[in-house]
Amino acid sequence: MHLLAAIPGAVDDGSEAVDLDQTPGDIVVLSAADTEIACLAAAQSARLTADQTAPSVRLANYLRLGHNLSVDLYTDQIISQAKLVIVRLLGGRGYWTYGV
Repeated sequence: MHLLAAIPGAVDDGSEAVDLDQTPGDIVVLSAADTEIACLAAAQSARLTADQTAPSVRLANYLRLGHNLSVDLYTDQIISQAKLVIVRLLGGRGYWTYGV
């Protein structure tokens, strides 16, 4: 776990922390490609239509988790409860240094 969620006060890096307001799921997929996220969302919707017992999937664009506190909150609330986490890190580690 990252430490910043436990430290009171603001992190002044010019960005604003966001909460993606998701509920935990069995599988979490993070990607910077919105088209990929849309495709996976459509596939999951079709899968749930065919089989309502399919694992739950949470999809997010990791670029929305640019603030360190956003990463900490998402990790604590969503990632920590997932059975499988997939991060498709396009562009390499430098694009999401704190998240890696």
